[in-house]
Amino acid sequence: MAKDEMDMDAIDVIDEMDIDEDINFHDECTNGPSSINGNFNTRMAAGLFYIPKYIKAPLGEDAHFICIEGETIGVADGIGGWEKKGIDSGEYSRQLIRNAELSIQNQKDQGNIIQPMEVLKEAYFNTKCQGSSTACILTLTRDIVHAFNVGDSGFVVIRDGGIVYKSEIPQKRFNCPFQLGNDDKSDDPSVVQEIIVPVKIGDVIVMASDGLWDNVHDYELEKLVPDGLLDLHGMGTFSKITRMAAGSFYIPKYSKGPLGEDAHFICIEGETIGVADGVGGWTKKGIDSGEYSRQLVRNAELSIHNQKDQGNIIQPMEVLKEAYLNTKCQGSSTTCILTLTCDIVHAVNVGDSGFVVVREGGIAYKSEIQQKRFNCPFQLGNDDKSDDPSVAQEIMILVKTGDVIVMASDGLWDNVHDYELEKLERDRLVDLREMETFSKMLARKIAEYT
Repeated sequence: MAKDEMDMDAIDVIDEMDIDEDINFHDECTNGPSSINGNFNTRMAAGLFYIPKYIKAPLGEDAHFICIEGETIGVADGIGGWEKKGIDSGEYSRQLIRNAELSIQNQKDQGNIIQPMEVLKEAYFNTKCQGSSTACILTLTRDIVHAFNVGDSGFVVIRDGGIVYKSEIPQKRFNCPFQLGNDDKSDDPSVVQEIIVPVKIGDVIVMASDGLWDNVHDYELEKLVPDGLLDLHGMGTFSKITRMAAGSFYIPKYSKGPLGEDAHFICIEGETIGVADGVGGWTKKGIDSGEYSRQLVRNAELSIHNQKDQGNIIQPMEVLKEAYLNTKCQGSSTTCILTLTCDIVHAVNVGDSGFVVVREGGIAYKSEIQQKRFNCPFQLGNDDKSDDPSVAQEIMILVKTGDVIVMASDGLWDNVHDYELEKLERDRLVDLREMETFSKMLARKIAEYT
């Protein structure tokens, strides 16, 4: 069957404390004891695959995002007719998706539950380029899927091998879907279709552009999804290369503001993680010590998404440089950024943040602390006394399947000895076999231990 361009996210709704071994492709990140959307019963595990039409430029017309922290995914499909006017049909959808991710990040920073309609509105108002696009944004809150759909992108919910819900196609007339855009013929978010669907543990949600819906029948999808899950049971699909499963936990110093001085990110799509620690001395000048580290981390995530959009392998040094150049606020920060490519960890480190590799219960590698003198680490910043990325230490090491990487700021390294870390990791491996749960619970246990 000749397939149209398709951009597809597949997510599985899983039990927070009992994750099936066959769902080992998902990613997880939380900034506290539970995810920001409060999913105490069900959680989201997500993966994606995109086949663009290369005749419409290598990036295609579709765009997508997965934000596991916010339990939110989205897809957008640029309208192909703009090509006739010499305009890249995919640029609007890509900008729309990037702006949606920024909106989610802002809602997370404010500690809010993700509101997909607000995400869609903010993304629409901040997308200024020519073009138009269909879009679908979906978030999971406890046992409820809350989605907003414009046009002929959409999603299905598959339960026990059968489709129990399929979103409708909002269109003005046959083959003319509603579409967001800035020209007179396009629409705004007022035309959006709001969807609320209860889901259960084990449900599979397939979200895609019309490249899928125009080419695959419901009965074919019902067969593909169960067959795919069965194929994963033995994990043979993933045994040939090392892949990243990640989780996080953060205990801020509340005396230094509710958000603390540290910031972090996990980008499972790019197999990349990072941490930054704002330098506390800025509080004496009336400046939030954590603002620089938070902006640095957000800019690092944007750089990673840009590299992914261009189809490039993630280069942590380029991520660090771009994040540094785009961080304009006062302050300074140590930082460490790490990416996994096949069996190689590639990292860049500035200051006294860093990481260890724990293998079979023992530390196999520990990054060095970079400092000018005792208790004065190198630090990125915009003032005369701070440093730039030229001081970064570049690290490349081989890793194996089953290795555990612990990355942290000096809040961990100053308080936990290596032998304590080795024991914490050994104890947690005995307790938990599922890597995704293990990542989160180990991060929490280490943080609380300090």
